[in-house]
Amino acid sequence: MGGEVIGIVIFLGLIFAFVLAKTAQSLIHVSGPNEVLVFSGLKHRLGNRTVGYKLVKGGKGLRIPLLETVDRIDLTNMIIEVTVSGAYSKGGIPLNVQAVANVKVAGDDPLIHNALERLLGKSRDEIMKIARETLEGNLRGVLATLTPEQTNEDKQAFAQSLLSEAEHDLSALGLYLDTLKIQSVTDDQGYLAAIGRRQSAELMRRARIAEANARAEAAVTEARNHEETVLAQIAARTDIARAEADRRITDAETQRPARMAEERSEVAAQVARSEAELKVQLARIEQVKRQLQAEVIEPAIAQRDSRIYEAEGEAAQIVEDGRARAEALHEITEIWLNYGESAKRALLMQKLEPVVDLLTSTIDTIDVERLTLLGGGRTGEDGEPWSMKAIRTLEEIRGATGIDMEDAAKKLLGASPAAGDAPDRDTRDQERAERRAQRAQARAERDASDPRRARRSRERSGSARPGAAPPAAREAEPSDVSAQNDPGSSRQSGSMTVEDATVREQRRRNVLMGTTGQRRTREENSRHALSRNGSTTEQQLRQHADRAEKESARAIETLRNLKDAAAARTPAENAATAGQWYAATRTDRVGPLTFDQLRHRVQRGDVPRDAFVWRSGMNEWERIDQSPTWRTAEQSARRPSAG
Repeated sequence: MGGEVIGIVIFLGLIFAFVLAKTAQSLIHVSGPNEVLVFSGLKHRLGNRTVGYKLVKGGKGLRIPLLETVDRIDLTNMIIEVTVSGAYSKGGIPLNVQAVANVKVAGDDPLIHNALERLLGKSRDEIMKIARETLEGNLRGVLATLTPEQTNEDKQAFAQSLLSEAEHDLSALGLYLDTLKIQSVTDDQGYLAAIGRRQSAELMRRARIAEANARAEAAVTEARNHEETVLAQIAARTDIARAEADRRITDAETQRPARMAEERSEVAAQVARSEAELKVQLARIEQVKRQLQAEVIEPAIAQRDSRIYEAEGEAAQIVEDGRARAEALHEITEIWLNYGESAKRALLMQKLEPVVDLLTSTIDTIDVERLTLLGGGRTGEDGEPWSMKAIRTLEEIRGATGIDMEDAAKKLLGASPAAGDAPDRDTRDQERAERRAQRAQARAERDASDPRRARRSRERSGSARPGAAPPAAREAEPSDVSAQNDPGSSRQSGSMTVEDATVREQRRRNVLMGTTGQRRTREENSRHALSRNGSTTEQQLRQHADRAEKESARAIETLRNLKDAAAARTPAENAATAGQWYAATRTDRVGPLTFDQLRHRVQRGDVPRDAFVWRSGMNEWERIDQSPTWRTAEQSARRPSAG
């Protein structure tokens, strides 16, 4: 029984406790930090005024049952998207603006009281709608005061202006605007796009300018840095060079005495070597002088003297030849004048030799010692006797020339000369012999006084033609020939043959021709010329003699000019023109000659300038007009030889 009571009591106590707890829960209200409890129904003192509510924020409060009611106000943040379309900005440009605002119910005095009055009992969506509409109105009002450029360019200032405009209205509603962000500003007319392109271009220009300026500044900075680096390097090198120079100066000052002593010793050694070398060079110079004297100068002088002597010898020979020729012409003239018709016939007899040869060639098998005219005898192929042929030939000669061969033979060879002729011929022969003896004696005296002249005379006599006999031998030759060709029977019989007459005429011609082979040849040519022209007069003979004298004078003048030219040349010029020279054409060749002789012939035209020239020492023949050797020799011969 007692247990049941206890159980009932406990049960009742539990029920009471549960009821009490439920009652306490309904009467006691707790608010968090993000909400405000509003106890309405009883008067409460708030500052200097009385209100019919009590606010509890972040705490608890006891509601008096039946007297008070409790409402809650949420203080958390509300995100409101604000969108305005077609809102006209300053300047009449419609703009579309999208923004985001963070709004909440104010939880502090005095704004909380405005919220209680205006928002208590409203839902969260209703409060957000009120705030959105309020912000849209404020946004339109702010856009009307700003240009599109300002709205788009400075959104921060735009949002700040909007906050300033909406803060008063939201505060009156008990709301607090935490933040306002402008998301986009657009227009349907493309105004902002155009501004954007212009600003983009300007921005690009500024960017390029800024980039160029940056590059220029970078280049300038780099150049300055490089300049500073180079200057620093130069300064460092300068310091190093100065230090090195100071070191070298110190070393030089330290080593100066030793180097001076070394230089002095080296200079002394060089002076000694130079003096020794000077002596050697002087000896070499003396040796070269002697060598040049022996190899160049003396041979050149000897060659010059040799040329002078050769020229003198040639001139003397030319003079002698001219004189001999003149004497021969004079003698021929005298003979012609003295003998008259007999001389003419004697000269014509010389022309009979080929005729006699022609006559005797047909009977060369018969040994004819003399010619005797007989009647009859052997006949030729045509049946005519040989005697008749001989008689006919003699008659033809008499008819053509007017000379009787028989009378001519008797007068010239068989009969003795006239009484007045023999003494004259003997006198003339004696005078000629005396003149030759005088010339030989004078030549011997000159040779005795001048050894060189004697040597040249011996050389000339030794260089005579081979086989040339002295005058005495030549004079003896005809008599020997006549002795061989004149049998004793013919002499005893006293009959004169044509061959005997020819031998005696040859003896007379050899006596008149002179001593040398060249003189004999020239006089013989002169006699042949006279014999070819039987009508030669005394005046023509005298002209020949005058011409011979002129040739002798010209030869003497040539000798003098050659001697002067050779004496005027230097040893080097004589060396350039030395040696024996030869000239050759396609048909002829001359030489050996001296340079002056060959040059004289070239100037005279006897040797053409397109002929080839050669001398000892040249490798090959060269044309005269293209030969450097000939050109050098002509330049060396500054004084032209006689022409």
